[in-house]
Amino acid sequence: MRNILIGAIIMVAGYLLKTQFNDWGLSFLYYVFEVGGLLIFALGVKTFFQDKGKSDDDRAEEHTNLRNEVLLKTLARMTYADSNTKAVEVQAVQKIYKKATGKNITGPEVRVAARGDLHESKGFSRYLAGVRDKISMEDKTFIIKAMGDVVKADGSVSPGEVIFFDEVGKAFRLNPSEIVDLK
Repeated sequence: MRNILIGAIIMVAGYLLKTQFNDWGLSFLYYVFEVGGLLIFALGVKTFFQDKGKSDDDRAEEHTNLRNEVLLKTLARMTYADSNTKAVEVQAVQKIYKKATGKNITGPEVRVAARGDLHESKGFSRYLAGVRDKISMEDKTFIIKAMGDVVKADGSVSPGEVIFFDEVGKAFRLNPSEIVDLK
């Protein structure tokens, strides 16, 4: 729905600025606005109707799969936040993931997930920001609390782990009071 609105705004802006673009000798910008706005609008309409055709069971399954993906990626990345993945941390991720999803995951799977897009830390924050509105507050607080369990698994907390923990909380837009269930 948001893309429909954004596309419409871009098209209207292009139309309203058409004479200004012509005066500046940049008439091609009018077409850029119109075509770009139309494409975004069309994408929004397509997404809107695709979502309308899904059953509640389909939506619930998609939500569960996304929550499990975010849980695994975040906890796995937590094990590597201090650049030193310890076996006890990997075991903690396996235990938490099994308890939360009912599915087993191997140590190598955790290690691979931990290193995904490793050199692009901003990319992971963008990933979390992109999914934050698609998972519930309960899911986000569970993930944050589970991260705390992974951090404490080896008996020490490194500065890198604290930084990563704070980055995830910021990407999820969580306040400390929400994390400890004061709200």
